[in-house]
Amino acid sequence: MKTLHIIREKDHALAISTVRDQTKLPHVSENNLTVLLIHDAVLTTEDRLNGLRIMVLKDDAAARAVEPPYPSVDYDGMLKLIFDSDKVICW
Repeated sequence: MKTLHIIREKDHALAISTVRDQTKLPHVSENNLTVLLIHDAVLTTEDRLNGLRIMVLKDDAAARAVEPPYPSVDYDGMLKLIFDSDKVICW
């Protein structure tokens, strides 16, 4: 089952810890768990996200004048991530 976590707030502790806990489950692999950072979450510090599969919404990063070290997607890419996922969780 593919799960997408969409995080909107910078350094959202509960979201990040939940995703980290989810990666420890035996049926979850890195390939079926993705985190998409949007809004102010694009400002989340890199060390908080080490080891997770992270994507960033390109327009939100540009609006905040940051260049995150993660792959970016546009709105079409975000929709593809959503529709390719079995479960979408928004934080």
